Amino acid sequence: MFLFFISLLLIQKIALASCPVGEVIPNDVNIDLVFTTFGAQESPRQCTTSTDDLELPLQIEGCYPVGGNPEYLVVRAKRAWNNKCFKDPSATFTVKASQFFIMTSQDAHDLKTCNAAMPESIEKQKEIETVKVLYEGRDNPVGLLINDINAAENSLKSVEEIEKYNSCIARQSGQSERDNYKESFRFFFEAASVDFGVPLSLMNCLCGRESKFDHKAANGSARGLCQAMEGNLSDINRWIQKVPELKSSWSSYLNRISKYSSPSCRTDKLTQSKIMECPELAVGAAAVYLVYGYSRIEGNGSMRNNIWNSHELSSMIAIGASYNVGVGTAMKAVKRARGRSGWDRALLQQTCDDFSSVKFNEVRGHIVSLRNCMVQGSWLDHQGKLMKGNCVFADDEEKEFHLALAKKYENSLPAKISCRK
Repeated sequence: MFLFFISLLLIQKIALASCPVGEVIPNDVNIDLVFTTFGAQESPRQCTTSTDDLELPLQIEGCYPVGGNPEYLVVRAKRAWNNKCFKDPSATFTVKASQFFIMTSQDAHDLKTCNAAMPESIEKQKEIETVKVLYEGRDNPVGLLINDINAAENSLKSVEEIEKYNSCIARQSGQSERDNYKESFRFFFEAASVDFGVPLSLMNCLCGRESKFDHKAANGSARGLCQAMEGNLSDINRWIQKVPELKSSWSSYLNRISKYSSPSCRTDKLTQSKIMECPELAVGAAAVYLVYGYSRIEGNGSMRNNIWNSHELSSMIAIGASYNVGVGTAMKAVKRARGRSGWDRALLQQTCDDFSSVKFNEVRGHIVSLRNCMVQGSWLDHQGKLMKGNCVFADDEEKEFHLALAKKYENSLPAKISCRK
């Protein structure tokens, strides 16, 4: 709950990947009402007013623009509001999206129940300073804070822990002391996580496993930082053009990374040669494909208005494995499984049915790797072995605890299946 308090104190605005119709927003003392005809050339007329006599919370009814990151929110109050800004009382009005932190209904409930526990002003300031230090030098501390809140609630590694893990993996595998992820690619992953809504731990662990953060990596027919196939890139090109929300998110992503990217890399025409030249495009492409996987496995089947709500490890592993084995195979596995706890085992059985024992072993290693990388407090490498350097356990008791958990998880997966091919 500590991080939740900090988020309410620190966050003033947040970029939205889609329009969260039906959700609620809390308010500050004043809001700016907007009066305009959307699409018209004239600038919107604004009226600043207090919310003291307005019954909260407000519910979102729509957004403008419709796709991507909305600039304005159309909201509804519980009853008509008699205010100086209106000629007649009105229950619906338009406000700037940048004024608000958009919360889910559950967040709103948590806020109401926890208001009484808010610390005094001096304690609030201490918490704010703690967050500033934690995310010092980051371009988007708000997005990282929200990522860490979701991670903590699901016992996954924080941003700081993921960076530490990646650094230790690089040294474990004999790479140079130069930390490729932190020095070259960190900002791209963080930006993609914000603009596409993909959990940062999943993107980092997936691409770190695929290429060891070598943006020129080539394995079989896969290329680049996140090992994209040419066929998948063709699909991603089509989705970016045809799905308005993805098109808007892609544009926002390119704008966000522009100061770190060369002009030749700001494109929506993706090829294998291009993503090897421009690793930022490889990261963006991976985010789009993970959005597709989420929409099919956890969402409603459409990539429109899909907000990534599930941060459970079982969901992460299924969607991460779909990147390796294909979304079609992952979907069949999820349907045949008896509940979430069986998704990983069903994925391996389905891989065996659809492919060969070679692919089965590959996906099994992929699943174990994702689990070790994402789980909070685990400092085991991709194969479940102890790491050196900074990535060591605090004491023997903690070490034995995580070794036992990792072993138990790996033993729960089928070690060998007689595949059809």
